[in-house]
Amino acid sequence: MRRDGLKVRVAMHQNCLMRERFIQTLNFQPAHPPFVRNFGAWEETQRLWRERGWDGRPLDDIFNTDTLLRVEVGYGPAPEYTHQVLAEDETTCTYINHEGILMREFKQHRDTSMPQFIRFPVVDKASFSTVETERLGLQAEIRFTPQWEERVHAMRESGMPRQCWADRWGGFFGPLRNLMGVENLCLAFYDQPRLVERMMAQRAESIIAITERILQHTDFETFWFWEDMAYNAGPLVDPRMYRRFALPHYRRVCDWLC
Repeated sequence: MRRDGLKVRVAMHQNCLMRERFIQTLNFQPAHPPFVRNFGAWEETQRLWRERGWDGRPLDDIFNTDTLLRVEVGYGPAPEYTHQVLAEDETTCTYINHEGILMREFKQHRDTSMPQFIRFPVVDKASFSTVETERLGLQAEIRFTPQWEERVHAMRESGMPRQCWADRWGGFFGPLRNLMGVENLCLAFYDQPRLVERMMAQRAESIIAITERILQHTDFETFWFWEDMAYNAGPLVDPRMYRRFALPHYRRVCDWLC
């Protein structure tokens, strides 16, 4: 029992040192050794690794990288949309996913191929009002389950560094893209600017409300924004336009976080 207690104390000390190095990195200070994080691997890659002998051990243990725990709660639709398969053949499946997007994708190589996006849940002010009312609010009873509370309590007790993980819904282009699609959103900046402004304002309000509830249970060192708004030839929206629409909401959320 004493040996087990010593192991726990040593692990806690190492975790606290890891957290210190992470904070030093965030503050642009030297960290020794440097804080190095791995971002995981595609499902197909993991499958190949297993075929070649990987036993499933955490990648941090294998590559001696640092762990950044995710205070993970859904920032997107709550409740999620029901998964519905609408059509299927030998190679593809057409279905509505958990975000309400009608899409067609290959059954094989799902990770490394691009789906065909057919229809999105928002096309105009009326459809956004429906989604906003039914799925994008705080919805605390859905997002903050007893299992989630137990998990973040264990994270807090571990002493490891933590990030607030908003996944695909913590931002002001990526989340709107999830609701409208890339092409429709890019056109909406010109054709429906008031709708774009309203959607961004709703995202800011929701991010703050959900994160405020998270902070009632645990703190964290960093918040994860997600945009995915560029390709290899440049951004999908003019930076000047994005600055005009999104920057006030980024400032609002970041000022609140600080």
